[in-house]
Amino acid sequence: KEQQFFWRGIHKLSKRWEKCIASDGQY
Repeated sequence: KEQQFFWRGIHKLSKRWEKCIASDGQY
């Protein structure tokens, strides 16, 4: 149960980071 929630949060962060990276081109 907790693991699924944890992975879901990581996946969401990854998507957000991808957007930031694509927008900034860096970090």
